[in-house]
Amino acid sequence: MAQVIDQMGQASAKAQGLNGVITTHQKIMQSQGDQILYIMVSGDHALAILKTGDKSLYITGATMQNIKPRCVLDFYVHESL
Repeated sequence: MAQVIDQMGQASAKAQGLNGVITTHQKIMQSQGDQILYIMVSGDHALAILKTGDKSLYITGATMQNIKPRCVLDFYVHESL
């Protein structure tokens, strides 16, 4: 499973033109449980990933507030789809 996650993460970074890989097995294991990785599988092929997690964001209004909403952190759908 670790190899599948790493390969999908690399494919995601390449498809998005990123300088680095966002999703790896190691990063998910070190996330302290605040990240969830969904993997779409057909037969023995991984077709897509969606990674969500809490993100620390600041919003302004009358005062500045720190919020931690659940966000999409990474996604990838195989090019064949």
